[in-house]
Amino acid sequence: MKIYLLIVTCFFLVISNSLYAKSKGSIFNIFGKAISVAADGATLLNEAIKFRPKNAPRDSYHYENSIITEEFRTFSSQEMKLKIALANSNRKLAWEKAKDNKHKEAIDLYKKSLEQDANSWKAWHGYGWSFSELGMLVEAENAFKMAINLGAQDKTWRYLGWNFERRGKVEHAIDSYKRSLMINSKNKKSQYALNNLNKKNKKSSWYTVIAHPSLTVRSKPTVEGNKIGSLPANSKVKLIKLVGKKQSIGGRSGRWAYIEYRNTRAYVFSAHLKK
Repeated sequence: MKIYLLIVTCFFLVISNSLYAKSKGSIFNIFGKAISVAADGATLLNEAIKFRPKNAPRDSYHYENSIITEEFRTFSSQEMKLKIALANSNRKLAWEKAKDNKHKEAIDLYKKSLEQDANSWKAWHGYGWSFSELGMLVEAENAFKMAINLGAQDKTWRYLGWNFERRGKVEHAIDSYKRSLMINSKNKKSQYALNNLNKKNKKSSWYTVIAHPSLTVRSKPTVEGNKIGSLPANSKVKLIKLVGKKQSIGGRSGRWAYIEYRNTRAYVFSAHLKK
């Protein structure tokens, strides 16, 4: 039926264009071209119908389009499998580099792996470990959190706790170790780390900075001491000892405190600390 409609349409096109026959060739030539177009169309349609499955749409365009779509899906699936395979290869190679303490090389390989498959918690975990070994603790924290969001278990929580502990974030470290043990109560390393941290926490005096927005840190226990930095409000610091006599500075009474923060020791005025 569609072939007949095509021929009839071409016929009417011939009639409507007959007035232009002199300028564009004789009417017989135009009609001959129309028949040729119709025949080509019929051939294509018949070929499509011949190979069309019983339940496929009769429209040859839709049938051919469905074949193209299926081929595209197949190609996309193969491409994705290839990317994941490459990602796994880079991740395993990065892990071997990391075990040899070649963490800079490992980070480059983990980055490539994540570009190919960003949903691999194993790659994010390894990424975090190498960052930690290089002292890039903020980057390590972000990587560990990504790994946890993607399904990482107790081991990654333990590494995150270790990261927090190194940065003096005791409460966060304790929470991370506890989460690790909630997932796997038999994780001896997490249990040991938690027990050890609790012992240190009891023996040591931990204080919170209450100065806003920050507390000045000095090289000597005096206002004339060089300013070597500042601690943001709510920072956790370890009090090593109080030095000197009680005095008043800025309307506040206290003593100079020798403290430790992120493995750095210096002096702050104790009136701005709260146990």
